[in-house]
Amino acid sequence: MKTRRLAIAGLALVTVLGVGTTGCARPGTEPGGNRNGAPAAEVSAADALAASVKKLNEDTFTVSLKMSVMSAQGAMDPKGKKANLAMKLDVPGQSTDFKIILLADDLFVKYTGLPGLPKEWMRVDASKIKAGSTLDIMPEDDPLGVNNLMKGIVDVERDGERGFKGTLDLTKSPTADPESLKMFGDKVRAVPFTATIDGQGRLVEIAADTASVSPLIGDMRVSYDNFGKPVEITAPKSSDVVEMPAELLGLMDA
Repeated sequence: MKTRRLAIAGLALVTVLGVGTTGCARPGTEPGGNRNGAPAAEVSAADALAASVKKLNEDTFTVSLKMSVMSAQGAMDPKGKKANLAMKLDVPGQSTDFKIILLADDLFVKYTGLPGLPKEWMRVDASKIKAGSTLDIMPEDDPLGVNNLMKGIVDVERDGERGFKGTLDLTKSPTADPESLKMFGDKVRAVPFTATIDGQGRLVEIAADTASVSPLIGDMRVSYDNFGKPVEITAPKSSDVVEMPAELLGLMDA
């Protein structure tokens, strides 16, 4: 039971933290044209979707995630290097709350529901966080690491004027744990997904049929909203902050 619980939690995190290349579209694939200067209508579905992710770097936004075993809400300011994220993981036999605040070079983390960890906020120098770490919520040019998920695209096609549909291979995500995913068989290699962009070409929703992999996880849906709205974030009180233990940071980077 414990192994299955950890596998379910791992699959949820892979799907979410994968939601790697950077956020940059390939040269010549920006909205409005391709390498030969062709009109936007001729840009491939894959390039258009990649460009919609890149646009998340250009403004502030809020993000909301919903799954059967996980939920999250937050706000991002990529240019200001500010972010907050509150996540709840609720799998059979385990419930954990995870909060994170990023303010330039300072990152604060707080867990509830995991024995042995400090009850206070834990601070760590953001420059010490390795790429692909659980704490790396706003990689350069890739807020929330959504391009980790994009790297797993097996195929994608347009679905209407602003929609896309295709399949994902979750094993291709840099955050994937091959051993944990083995329990789910080949289903993780062909997960249906849809995505939607707005009139300005920004990604506003991505949904994955993870229920087809495990009914306990349910479908995943991530939405982006409130573009341009000021992101006001304050650091925790110094009296409620301790330094993150080096061994814990190492586990996050593993």
